[in-house]
Amino acid sequence: MKKKLMIYGATGYSGKLLAGAAKSRGMDPCLAGRSEEKVKAVADRLGFKHRAFELGDAKQVDKSIHDMDVLVNTAGPFSRTSVALLESCLRTGTHYLDLSAGMADNFETLMAYGADAKRVLMKYADRQPEGPSEEERNRDRSVFVITAEGKGGRTASARLTTPEGYKLTCMTTLLIAEKVLKGRIQTDYATPTQVFGPDLIMEIEGVKREDLQIRECFPLCNE
Repeated sequence: MKKKLMIYGATGYSGKLLAGAAKSRGMDPCLAGRSEEKVKAVADRLGFKHRAFELGDAKQVDKSIHDMDVLVNTAGPFSRTSVALLESCLRTGTHYLDLSAGMADNFETLMAYGADAKRVLMKYADRQPEGPSEEERNRDRSVFVITAEGKGGRTASARLTTPEGYKLTCMTTLLIAEKVLKGRIQTDYATPTQVFGPDLIMEIEGVKREDLQIRECFPLCNE
């Protein structure tokens, strides 16, 4: 039986980007949101099925997602949407992923469900109210420089260059969703790195990682 993916919040900026990227990858998600009119417009444009439901009625949420294998929550604010969807996923045996990094309270709330989770997987990425244009997303790049310090003060540094942040979010979210749909899962709460390993990001096209010397990262620190 074909595994089913739902994108909730498909009428927002990130949700529409994710739905469009799913179309480009040949995926066939069910789009969902609170407004029937808005979610239908997005779904019709992409040729996807859709469902509309509010999150205040737990039975209705369960009915709407019970036949889904994976749900990706892109609907903000996550402090209002994540718990209702997560609890429904626990009741229906649906894998849960979302884009709520940067929200410490939400992170801690979700972690509290770890002991009771049957099949839960979280995906985190930065969330912004609005985002860049398609031209900017295709043009821009993100650069991360990370230094880790071990015992005895020894350090290791690396530079990671990736596609623009929103584009990267779509690519990583769908990559993870595909893996979960194929059965690459871990019970309980888990981050992507815990489930798929530290090199998951290297599976994304356009990502480059370079090992650096500490002086290259902070050229003034020893001068």
